[in-house]
Amino acid sequence: MGTCECPTGFRGDSCEINNRDRVLGVYNVVDNYGGGTCKAGAYIVTIEISSLGSNYVLIKNINGLGVDLFGTVSNSNFKTINIPAQVFGSNSFNGYISIESGNITGSFRLNRDSPSGLCEGTLTRKP
Repeated sequence: MGTCECPTGFRGDSCEINNRDRVLGVYNVVDNYGGGTCKAGAYIVTIEISSLGSNYVLIKNINGLGVDLFGTVSNSNFKTINIPAQVFGSNSFNGYISIESGNITGSFRLNRDSPSGLCEGTLTRKP
């Protein structure tokens, strides 16, 4: 018997499970740091399917001020969304979201390169 390797973004005996399905949803966010393009306080983030590929998601309103970024769901643990460097307006962002505790709660860290800054906080999936 051989071993099959699933394409990027999938797992399971027949590669039938899309890894990004674990992180999709609407989340209440509490941002622990606010400054510049970060909004301290509470707001809503939505993580949706992206058309960029099977392991991509669209993270809407990640900083509470309307920034929408794409990310890729890690193939190694299925709970981390890596946010590669991307430009939104005059700012460049990169970071990650980590979903834990039964895929309900998590944390995020978003680096802003220009101007320099940091957004970080916690997420809780809405029922």
